[in-house]
Amino acid sequence: MKFTIGVTLDIDPEAWAGEYDLAGSTAAVADITEVLTRHAADGAFAEAFTSGWGMMRDLATVTVSAPGHVLAGMTWSETLAAAEVGHLEAAGRGSLMSALRGAERADDDAALVAAVRAHVAAQGYGADRVPVAAVFAAKEWDNGHFLSECGLLFFADGSAEDIDMYDTIDELLNADGACGSDAALGVDLRTGKVTADEYGHTVYQTLGLTAADLAA
Repeated sequence: MKFTIGVTLDIDPEAWAGEYDLAGSTAAVADITEVLTRHAADGAFAEAFTSGWGMMRDLATVTVSAPGHVLAGMTWSETLAAAEVGHLEAAGRGSLMSALRGAERADDDAALVAAVRAHVAAQGYGADRVPVAAVFAAKEWDNGHFLSECGLLFFADGSAEDIDMYDTIDELLNADGACGSDAALGVDLRTGKVTADEYGHTVYQTLGLTAADLAA
């Protein structure tokens, strides 16, 4: 049985550059990566991990993947990610895939909420007409049903009007591909929560829009 343990080394490139007379943080990052890669390959990391832990030294084979670094929004390097996934059992890979899909969905939802809020803010509604939610329903195309960027915007006073996002959120709305003919997605502008369902009336109920109708 294989176990994968993540180890994070938080290294200050500027401090490293100063310690080893390097020309700035860019050179430091390159040097750090080279040092870590070399010691991952020569067994120094594995030795450090097991030297004071008898049972692991005697019973386990420790494999250290080439390091990745976090820089400009990047997480693991592709090399590190591929190596780590290769160490996982099938069940572990399934759990990882599920977690990655969940994280991607959360990112898409956050981007969708931000886009709708920005669009609504640009319309300049007054304090007497506060937008509370937007709902995007399925529309039939030649290749199936997909959520339409033309939806309904609901206000705190119970009124509603059309909202057209003009091809700005199509990929976010339809990240999962085609949907059912009755599907809908709602963006709660009060909480930032996104609700999607194959049965649109469920979305309206979740948003508290009791007077809404998918056919409207």
